[in-house]
Amino acid sequence: AIWYDEWVKLSSHRTGADVRIKTPQQAERILDAAARLFATQRFHEARMDDIAALAEVSKGTLYRYFTNKDELY
Repeated sequence: AIWYDEWVKLSSHRTGADVRIKTPQQAERILDAAARLFATQRFHEARMDDIAALAEVSKGTLYRYFTNKDELY
C-alpha cells in the first residue's frame, strides 16, 4: 500500500537504482544512426562506438538494445 510505495521510492533513491525502460523511440533512434553510418562506411569499418555516438547514446545503452552489429545491419 502507500507505506510500501514510499519505502520503494526511498530505497531506490538511497541506492541510486534507476529503472530504465526500453522504448521503441530509442530503438528507432539507434537504428536510424546505424543506417546512416552503414550508408557511408563498410560493415567492418563501422564500429559500435561510432553508432552510439551518432545516436547520442552511451555504448551501454546501445548494447542494451542490440547485442551486436549484425542486429543493426
